[in-house]
Amino acid sequence: MPNEIYFIIPVLLNKLIKEVYLPLFLTPYMLMGV
Repeated sequence: MPNEIYFIIPVLLNKLIKEVYLPLFLTPYMLMGV
């Protein structure tokens, strides 16, 4: 069980970073570019 948790956590963090952090970081540049 712990092995599964250690595998799932990085996947969830990676998903969170890609779907939340990157859009928040890129949105200002996109707004400036338009």
